[in-house]
Amino acid sequence: MLLGGYIALKWWERRRFYKMLRIARIGVDELRALMDGGKRPVVVDVRSPSNRDLDRVSFRRAGDGRRRSGLASRGAAIRP
Repeated sequence: MLLGGYIALKWWERRRFYKMLRIARIGVDELRALMDGGKRPVVVDVRSPSNRDLDRVSFRRAGDGRRRSGLASRGAAIRP
């Protein structure tokens, strides 16, 4: 019974996590509407450096995931 409860708890946590990920993403049209409306959404380009080099498409004012993870330890700031 205890094992069943543990498995159910883990399943529920995983399901909640994936639901949060689905909510956190927005489409291109939503992003454009936010930017046109005067909002300044934070965009993080999480592609690998080699993938960014191959694609050559960049996002203005987008930070990369590496800088974001080390903000507290390095004292860096995300620039607009």
